[in-house]
Amino acid sequence: MHNVIGLWTALPLAIIVFSGSAIGYRWISDSLYLALGENPPVRATTTSQSDAEDGRIDEQRRYASYQPMFDRANADAPIWNAITLRLPVDNAERVVLLVDRGTGRQPSKQYELAFNRENGELVERTGYPTYSQARKLRRWLRFAHTGEVYGLLGQTIAGIAASGAVVLVWTGLAMAWRRFRNAQSKQSPPSPADRLR
Repeated sequence: MHNVIGLWTALPLAIIVFSGSAIGYRWISDSLYLALGENPPVRATTTSQSDAEDGRIDEQRRYASYQPMFDRANADAPIWNAITLRLPVDNAERVVLLVDRGTGRQPSKQYELAFNRENGELVERTGYPTYSQARKLRRWLRFAHTGEVYGLLGQTIAGIAASGAVVLVWTGLAMAWRRFRNAQSKQSPPSPADRLR
């Protein structure tokens, strides 16, 4: 059972584990970009406490309202399923809205609108076709991890593979315990009754 389940779930589990690792560990995600000859994206950093205490951050700074940005995104894509506003960090210069025209699990039907945070003007429109190869792969891995990228069939395969992984752990532990018991019985000294025989 262990070998059969392992054989049939090897590929789906490899995809689940690799994509989960790329999502969970920044160094793996950055390695994908480097392997494809691209520079990893620079992550935005939050404002440090010392900067705020030193008075380097202007607390009176005014930012544009989010509502006009949402209205612009709504006009840009009259048919959409979700518009997601990513709240910017303290020192960010842009506000990014993700417009999703698909099921939420189809990267090719999503695009981003970036607005200037101070005046609310649209400064950039990017989408899946404009992404680099590494960024496309990174977006694909996000939905490959759960099988969502291939719809119901992909989710079913991912669910079966995850269930198979549980059985693999159980059968692996059972085999290890059996081998341990067999090794112990071979090493134990013979009993007095066995010596009389």
